[in-house]
Amino acid sequence: NLTLSDNDPIIQFTDANNDPDYRILVESGIFRVQDTTNGNATRFAVNTDGHVDVTGNLDVGDGIDVTGNATVSGDLTVTGNVGIAGTLTYEDVSRVDAVGLSTFREGIFLPDNQKAQFGNAAGSADLNIYHSGSHSFIDDTGTGNLKIRSNNLRISNGDESKIYATFTPTTVELYQDNSKKLETTVKGIQVGTGVTI
Repeated sequence: NLTLSDNDPIIQFTDANNDPDYRILVESGIFRVQDTTNGNATRFAVNTDGHVDVTGNLDVGDGIDVTGNATVSGDLTVTGNVGIAGTLTYEDVSRVDAVGLSTFREGIFLPDNQKAQFGNAAGSADLNIYHSGSHSFIDDTGTGNLKIRSNNLRISNGDESKIYATFTPTTVELYQDNSKKLETTVKGIQVGTGVTI
């Protein structure tokens, strides 16, 4: 065993061929690895409360496990996959730029007056879908037509207990209180149960 007893014990490492040189010391209960070539700059420290400070880049070749909280004050660059089992919360983030496909397994929630925007540029989109708190809106303000394409289109109330209209490739039907009142036919339109125009 090697024991050094002093107020601030130090082990000095001097490389006669290359810089930098280093020293290991315990100072005020803090274990430090310092670069003596560059003004005794601390490169690594274990503090009295147990937390570790690394002042430069840290390269980990075989993974890193964090069981507590991790705080990143600068940029975090990840070249591989990131797996998050809990909740990922964005605090004060104005934009998330995703280059590839994003999958939201439990859906997307947008608060009132926050718009899903499509086309052109953010803030001046061609198409906006949103809820104002009182009403729901589909705003198509861009060039071209708003096209709703379906082989069988049905418009109803919220719980589908009342049908308003149905559209198929061959027929359009209009309803009043769930009773069909008008439909298109090969001859024109049929009103009620028997009048064809």
